[in-house]
Amino acid sequence: MGWLVQGLAAAVVGMIPLGAQAVEMDGNRLLEACKATEGAYDGFCLGFLTGVIDGMQLGGTAVATVLHEGDMDDAQYQGIMAEALPYCLPPDASIGVIRGDLVSHLEANAGLLVEDMQTVLIKALADLYPCQQ
Repeated sequence: MGWLVQGLAAAVVGMIPLGAQAVEMDGNRLLEACKATEGAYDGFCLGFLTGVIDGMQLGGTAVATVLHEGDMDDAQYQGIMAEALPYCLPPDASIGVIRGDLVSHLEANAGLLVEDMQTVLIKALADLYPCQQ
């Protein structure tokens, strides 16, 4: 299912408008934005996190639905999502908690910051919220 994760990541990357990439949009920018607690950077961070997470979830749901033609129980759905996504968010995780965890993780793992924002976020989520096998 590695192709599935790569396909979902490519779809998310494709959702970012080209004009937004004129500024260096790497992990350093993501960390800077997510450390802000008000203003445009705060809004950008929350919007970016929500957009990527929701986009990945939607893509995984679409794949699960196609693979099972819409007929599956919750356990089957969770199993497919665990394979489709490189991370498993706790059901009660708020975007604020995810943001706090992300900031702490990026501050402790500066090597991630040189990559593009989407890659940084997805790798950080996989580190922070691994799926139980």
